[in-house]
Amino acid sequence: YELAKDPEIKNWTVDLTLFNIFTTVLSTFLSRASGQKKFAIGSPSHNRSSKLFKETVGYFIEIFPLSIEILEQDTFVSLLQRIKLETN
Repeated sequence: YELAKDPEIKNWTVDLTLFNIFTTVLSTFLSRASGQKKFAIGSPSHNRSSKLFKETVGYFIEIFPLSIEILEQDTFVSLLQRIKLETN
């Protein structure tokens, strides 16, 4: 949680920041375990953009693909920055 407070890592919300950190760690693991440098991860996203719609009963979810490429020169922070762009 302390990592999420770093200004270089922090994003719009704490939840999005933690999601980006987790996605960076997961991407690094998947790349190392599989040997693949380019892949996509499906990320669920609620689809309630307005206050009125948030009060609507029902199950509204979409899956958004995150396209990730691990480069040889990547560091944790450089990969995290690209993932932040992708999630924004």
